[in-house]
Amino acid sequence: MPLEDLENQVSSCIGCKVCEEKCPLYLASRDPGFSPWRKIEIAGRLIKGIDVPLEDLLKAAYGCTLCGICERACPTGIRITEVVRALRTKVAQEEKTPAKITRMCSNIIGEGSMIGGGNEFWASWIPEGLSLPEKAENIYLVGCMIPFKMPDLGRATLEMLLRAGVDLTILGEEERCCGLLLWEHGLVEEFRKAAEENVKKIKRKNAGRMIVSCAACYYAYSEIYPKVIGERIEVKHVIEVLDELVEAGRLKPRKPLKERVSYFDACHFTRYTGKYDLPRRLIESIPGIELVELPRSREFGYCCGISSGVKLVFKSLADSAGRMIIDEARKMGVRKIVTSCPLCMYQFASIIEKDNIGGIEAVDLPLLLYRSID
Repeated sequence: MPLEDLENQVSSCIGCKVCEEKCPLYLASRDPGFSPWRKIEIAGRLIKGIDVPLEDLLKAAYGCTLCGICERACPTGIRITEVVRALRTKVAQEEKTPAKITRMCSNIIGEGSMIGGGNEFWASWIPEGLSLPEKAENIYLVGCMIPFKMPDLGRATLEMLLRAGVDLTILGEEERCCGLLLWEHGLVEEFRKAAEENVKKIKRKNAGRMIVSCAACYYAYSEIYPKVIGERIEVKHVIEVLDELVEAGRLKPRKPLKERVSYFDACHFTRYTGKYDLPRRLIESIPGIELVELPRSREFGYCCGISSGVKLVFKSLADSAGRMIIDEARKMGVRKIVTSCPLCMYQFASIIEKDNIGGIEAVDLPLLLYRSID
């Protein structure tokens, strides 16, 4: 959307800066350049034809995970995430998009994943000797992060679904990125093409329901695809399905896991849907678990800092945001930060490893459940 179309939104800002004290990137840096209010201020200047230094524009456009916490706090209801997307479009039009963002988007367009890699990449997580029907009622999609960094998560999830008798198939080496990052960076036509191709492949499997591990995929397929290509397929996040299976007694977590854990609300799943209780219920179905809330959770929980390409452009900023959550969890004696998004899990795990932090682990909820299934 052009910035000019958001003029009414931008002009309604009253300068209260309530948004600043909710934004995880601003709180992690205390740099006014990353403030949601500053993004609105810069957008207003551009709409009026006032020049903005490139450094300030890049901070406003790419120092944002699009988590939307600021919008929930804004008393005048400004769609700040839409303003950020418009700023990115402005940067792209001026051919000043950061090289790493351009490369990532080119990978998705050309190779079908954030890091590049075609059929072999998408087949890398699949268990050897797996035999599934060509068509089934459900189709399981893993997203980019599982074949990239966490094949064990995909295999454990698949094993639990099959053990519970779910009629299931996969796209396998034909799977490709949902393309959400293209949408977030203003490449609408490229996103449309990726979405149309993905839906064609899913329809060929005759599946009435998608089951996804990736929170970003969940958001893209359920929210953005219907708007852009008019296609709506039933989408379930895998923890919704696992919760159903546990409630029905088709999966039985019996092995006690005596751990003190906190659940981290992923922006693209629990915060988007408001299904805050569901993952917590699933965690508490595991014997021995002690679940405690982080100081900021649910609708005003921090973002992990990695989403929407922030880590590519402002790596230390992204890690500072993730580190805030890890530090808070450690102060509470938490042993595991439980996620429902492989990207969040990767962010926390990479910080824990890089900083050599002992006594705490990041784990995606399906993996935690798998450890308790007999």
